[in-house]
Amino acid sequence: MDPINLATAEAVRDAIHTARTTQAAVKRGARIPHSNWQRRMSGRSSFKIAELQRIARLLGVSLGELCDDAAGRVS
Repeated sequence: MDPINLATAEAVRDAIHTARTTQAAVKRGARIPHSNWQRRMSGRSSFKIAELQRIARLLGVSLGELCDDAAGRVS
């Protein structure tokens, strides 16, 4: 799996935890179909920028913060 996809999924997962919400709530709020969410959160496919933007808004962080966090996880 692509390390960038995995790092992005980890960053999203951590942001969800920090926001004290659930993946289900974010998935619904970001309007991402369940099968797509599963692929993205497992690192098998990449998030679209529009999806990350909606996720960031729902979690109260900026898109830049979310992307910076993901970038910092890539080794």
